[in-house]
Amino acid sequence: PGPGSIYLNQTLKFKSPAFIGDTITAEVEVLNVKPEKALIRMSTIVRNQNNEILLEGEALVLYDPV
Repeated sequence: PGPGSIYLNQTLKFKSPAFIGDTITAEVEVLNVKPEKALIRMSTIVRNQNNEILLEGEALVLYDPV
């Protein structure tokens, strides 16, 4: 989410392999923001050029509220 952010936790589920020559796209969606604790929970999805999900998970990040 920006400079000074600290990853606190990341869960990942590997669904399918990536191969040499694949085009990989990562998507991140903010699921929840707790401003009183400066925490953001985000989903993470990685897809290949065929729109197949290779990886999915969630991240918890401490952000700089400045």
